[in-house]
Amino acid sequence: YFVFYIVPPNLDNAMGTEEITIVKGSSTSMTCFTDGTPTPRMSWLRDGQPLGLDAHLTVSTHGMVLQLLKAETEDSGKYTCIASNEAGEVRKSWVIEGGP
Repeated sequence: YFVFYIVPPNLDNAMGTEEITIVKGSSTSMTCFTDGTPTPRMSWLRDGQPLGLDAHLTVSTHGMVLQLLKAETEDSGKYTCIASNEAGEVRKSWVIEGGP
């Protein structure tokens, strides 16, 4: 017989919010290393809306790393990663503020 274990997603510093100040034109990355069984699905939001990816906003490492290249003023906001599977979900947020 088979025994299936379902483990909810886990994140470092889950449910926390980190503040990042970035200077216009610089780059930063936000990392959501997660594990769980089955493997969690990763999704990203900005200010509560699904994040549209483009040349300066990319996701890598199975969706766990969000890279922001050459930041613009309109990139400021609250970014949230959500790791979810059948057992539950966990999220982590960053608030990005534009510097001078």
